[in-house]
Amino acid sequence: MQIIFDKVSYEYKNEASKKIRALDQVSLKIESGECIGVMGQTGSGKSTLIQHMNGLLKAGKGAVYYQGQDLSDKEVSLPKIRGEVGIVFQNPDDQLFEETVFSDVCFGPMNKFKDRKTAELKAFEALEKMEFPRELFYQPPYSLSGGEKRKAAIAGVLAMNPKVLILDEPAAGLDPKGKQKLFTLLKRIWEKEKITLIFVSHSMEDIAEYADRVIVMEQGKIYADGPVREIFCGEYDLERIGLDLPQPLWLIKRLKKRGVDVRGDRMRMEEVSKEILRCWKERH
Repeated sequence: MQIIFDKVSYEYKNEASKKIRALDQVSLKIESGECIGVMGQTGSGKSTLIQHMNGLLKAGKGAVYYQGQDLSDKEVSLPKIRGEVGIVFQNPDDQLFEETVFSDVCFGPMNKFKDRKTAELKAFEALEKMEFPRELFYQPPYSLSGGEKRKAAIAGVLAMNPKVLILDEPAAGLDPKGKQKLFTLLKRIWEKEKITLIFVSHSMEDIAEYADRVIVMEQGKIYADGPVREIFCGEYDLERIGLDLPQPLWLIKRLKKRGVDVRGDRMRMEEVSKEILRCWKERH
């Protein structure tokens, strides 16, 4: 699996009919099996970027390729590609519309596999992967909590056996415990099924904790792209473009300024806890 952006630009009109350039000469390559976090301020182009990955939006200039296929080519089957490159939107209510959760999760695989038994099996497996409560399988989606709706929406995409799973702010509105549980499930699926996982997030902590690669968007352009530790601990001035450092890394930097001999590339909470404990033991 490979997704390539070749100098992609995209414009839309706002309410005042003024043209806004959401993407500006974006070039990047996504390889099979990567776990990528996409971050940037509101309006930086994050959501526009991911909607180009399966042809929901088409490039105004440049081209997007999936497995060597130009998504703007009229002969390319976009429904087939969307069965392999699935997007879960920020608001799960935008994706849940059937009478019950189970029938909703069956909708995608039924259209892809054209077989009721296969669709039901895929739906059951997807809900199990998301640890969705069985007693809620046949409840109407509107009766679910926010976290349950999010799990159901993700299961609806997983049921189609995607090669690429893309999530727009998957933890929005979840409490810390619910957020950790959701990302733990997603990382488990990513590791076990060898899919490509891409998620957009405003949380620097979530990206530092769970992503391996980071794409930073600024005003429709890619400001930075690379391994998560390189982006957060390197020479990139994220604060200049309005992004805060992850709290663990912020703490490490403050400790270093106070003369504490801590490693400056520690950015995940478990790493920082161990580093602080090491320094404390050395001092005592």
